[in-house]
Amino acid sequence: MSIIKVISYLCLLAVLLSPILFFADVLTQSQMNIALLGATVVWFATASTWINKEA
Repeated sequence: MSIIKVISYLCLLAVLLSPILFFADVLTQSQMNIALLGATVVWFATASTWINKEA
């Protein structure tokens, strides 16, 4: 598995964990918004490099 694919999966994990951590009062809303935005941008950048390359 390439490093780009690992980064992509970690960003998906961050997108899933950010709201959970917000509801657990670990993150503030602004921190959650920044985490979601950053993880989404990085995921789109990394996933576009490998998503339809191999089946």
